[in-house]
Amino acid sequence: MRTDALETGDLSLNLTKLLLSDSGNYTCTVRASQGQQRVKDVQLKVKVSQHASAVELYEGEEFVLLPCEYQTFNLDDPTVVWRRSESQSSNSPPASAESGTYTCTVRVFGGQRRVNDIQLQVKERFPSWAKALVVLLVLLVVGLVAGALLRHYRHYFMSVYQVEVEEGVESVQLPCKTIVHLAEDVKVVWTDRNNRKVHVYQNSFDKPEEQDVFYRGRTEMKEDLLQTGDLSLILKQPKYTDTDIYTCTVYRERKTLMKKQVKLELRSRWRWIHKQSLSSCPSKPQLTCLKTSEWSGRDRFYRKVHVYQNGSDRPEEQDEFYRDRTEMKEDLLQTGDLNLILKYPTDTDTGKYNCTIYNRERNILMIKQVQLKVKVCQVEVDSGAKSVQLPFKTTADLPEDVRVEWMDRNYMKVHVYQNGSD
Repeated sequence: MRTDALETGDLSLNLTKLLLSDSGNYTCTVRASQGQQRVKDVQLKVKVSQHASAVELYEGEEFVLLPCEYQTFNLDDPTVVWRRSESQSSNSPPASAESGTYTCTVRVFGGQRRVNDIQLQVKERFPSWAKALVVLLVLLVVGLVAGALLRHYRHYFMSVYQVEVEEGVESVQLPCKTIVHLAEDVKVVWTDRNNRKVHVYQNSFDKPEEQDVFYRGRTEMKEDLLQTGDLSLILKQPKYTDTDIYTCTVYRERKTLMKKQVKLELRSRWRWIHKQSLSSCPSKPQLTCLKTSEWSGRDRFYRKVHVYQNGSDRPEEQDEFYRDRTEMKEDLLQTGDLNLILKYPTDTDTGKYNCTIYNRERNILMIKQVQLKVKVCQVEVDSGAKSVQLPFKTTADLPEDVRVEWMDRNYMKVHVYQNGSD
């Protein structure tokens, strides 16, 4: 107030550094010995500035305070909302992700009030031209520095990328790219899940002599791969049997610089999936298949389960794991019933089985897939029973020198039988 207020009668109040919360009714009262008198009521309304407040800071600072003050004591269940709009300023490119206009809004039942706008500008401590210069210097050093960068980013390339394509297409590309410059003496090797060499590139040339015969003449890589960093592999005439996980590995002086895995899945136009579950107690589940000139089943480990060709079975091509455990009907070519009988199934037989149809030229005509799940045989008995039988039966006429062991899940021996006695 003025120092000569009582002499001049000017009792005005000067309020500085106004805030939005200063809005309200103000009363001027004069008190004397004979009492007091209410002189005047003044209603103050502080409006939002039409121009947004500006806040600047440098990248890397721990925090920044965006001011917003508003009287909310007399409001019922108020809600405060902060929103950000992208910065349109071109004075500081490139703008930080946090730069922009931040708006503070108070919402109450029946409406909302826009309280304050804050223009936040995040500046770079390290100028863009300096960053570009560092990048150029790094690109000039290609020897040990390039190798170190490749090793630094090797985890980035370990993610598995999935490619799906329908069988019958002319070719499929397995992607593998790097942003780091490659030296001329690097070696690029593509392998499948069985560690067979799919394609080999070294010293600016392909190495077909190191390729597995299964992929010979069916693969291709780009000629300028060292300049572009595009190490993708083109697999020609992909078949259903090419479904696999392929690994692209970059070596230099026998050191692994980079790895990238690609999962390829071929969708067959002649593929059906049949699911079958059974207990391990039954002895002969049937795996259903359609008519074919040759039956070749493979389990999850790609072992041959059963082979039929030219009117007879081919046990010599069968994996020993399934030897004497499979059977097909004799008149299958006339009836079209190519079901496979699997004897004495155990939980290790759980998996996917493929029945594949070939013609004389070994081209795949049709595929049917059967998913088999062998459940553990369940036996329930009341506590206190005199005994319980855990069933297990196998082929008759076992050799006299066989050894039979029963174990629990902790691999403790429950019972042992050998040489005709317990």
